[in-house]
Amino acid sequence: MTVVTAPARPLPGPRSAGSQPSRSRFSIGGYRSGRARPDGTLARAGRFAGDGEWSSPDHILMTVEVTSHDHDTDTRDRTEKRDGYAAASIPVYLLIDRDHDTLVVYSEPEKGRYRHRTTYGYGDTVALPGPVDITLESEELKNYSG
Repeated sequence: MTVVTAPARPLPGPRSAGSQPSRSRFSIGGYRSGRARPDGTLARAGRFAGDGEWSSPDHILMTVEVTSHDHDTDTRDRTEKRDGYAAASIPVYLLIDRDHDTLVVYSEPEKGRYRHRTTYGYGDTVALPGPVDITLESEELKNYSG
């Protein structure tokens, strides 16, 4: 598996010739300009190789968003991106909600909506459903609450 994050600023330190920070940008219908830049993406290794700047959401296993205190960004993460990811049939969407100290797992996209939603508190063991099938220990997130 490959975890891809989209850093908000350039990564420090030297980079080899031709390398660039990991990023995931993909096209999804029904969301603003039809393109999304998630905070994190889980896909099989090599999935984005050769795709150029914008990829298809096919084969993406999970997207991750962390809520923001900016109203517009917060609305995008909670509703617009969630609905766009479901419409693109991305199997799992993990929302890390900093306002409520929770992790919300959306799964089983069908007809543009996620059928299941499970909410966990910071400190809980978070079970991510298939095709991800891993558990996350969220105890450390308690250090960032409040």
